[in-house]
Amino acid sequence: MPLMRDNAGAIIYPARVKREWIDNATPGTSAPGSAFSVAAGTYSTPSGWSGTSNQGRASLTTGSVSGNAAAIKGNAPLNVINTANFNALSLTLESLNIDADTGADFEMGFQGIGSLGGASLMHLNGAATAVIRVRNAAGAITDFPTNFTIFQASGGGRSRRNVTFLLLPRGYMGDNRAFVYILEDDQTMAEVDISSVYTTAQNVVPIFQTVTRTAAARIMSWANVKMAFWHN
Repeated sequence: MPLMRDNAGAIIYPARVKREWIDNATPGTSAPGSAFSVAAGTYSTPSGWSGTSNQGRASLTTGSVSGNAAAIKGNAPLNVINTANFNALSLTLESLNIDADTGADFEMGFQGIGSLGGASLMHLNGAATAVIRVRNAAGAITDFPTNFTIFQASGGGRSRRNVTFLLLPRGYMGDNRAFVYILEDDQTMAEVDISSVYTTAQNVVPIFQTVTRTAAARIMSWANVKMAFWHN
C-alpha cells in the first residue's frame, strides 16, 4: 500500500493531529534530551559549535567487545506506547551515520517491551540488505526483506542520511492493514505489509542502536531525533 500523497507530493497521514518530540544534539551536553535516554554505550557531543568535525552532532560509542551495544531509548512518556491508540508513529534520525560499513548491526523503530510485539528496521552484520523485523504477541520473529541498506560498500553507512521509520498500525481508512515505511527525507525507500504478524496488544518503546560484532568499538552519530504521533 503506497503512502498517500497530495498534489504537491507531501505525505497524507491517516489522522489530523500531530504530536512531536524533538531532541536536538547540543554541544557540551553529556546526555540526550529528556524524552530519550542512553540504554547502552557512551554518549558524547562536541564542546562547542566551532572547530569540530561533527558539527554539533551527538555520538554514541559501543564497547570494544563483540555484542556491546550503543543504544538510545524513549523516556517517559515515550517509554511505554500502546500503538493501538495512534494512527501513525514515526521515529526520525537526522544526519545519521555509522563509522564503518562492516562489523556491526543496526536497529531503529519501535521495540516491543519484554521482546513481545514491536517492529523495527534491522540491518545485520554481513547482510546485503536490511529487513523489517516484527515480533508477535508470543515473541516469535518474522523478518520481511527490503531493498534498503544502512551498511553498504564504498562508505554507504558512513554517509549522513535522514532516515525515518514510519509505522501505520491500522493503515488508512478502507484498508486497515498494518504497514511499515522507511523514508529518506520524504522519499519512500521501502514499504512492507506487516499485518499478518503485527500486534497492537503489546506496548513498545522507540529505540535506535548499533551493536558491534567484532572486538572493535563502533560509533553511531546523529544531529536530531524526532518522535511523532498522529491521531484524531
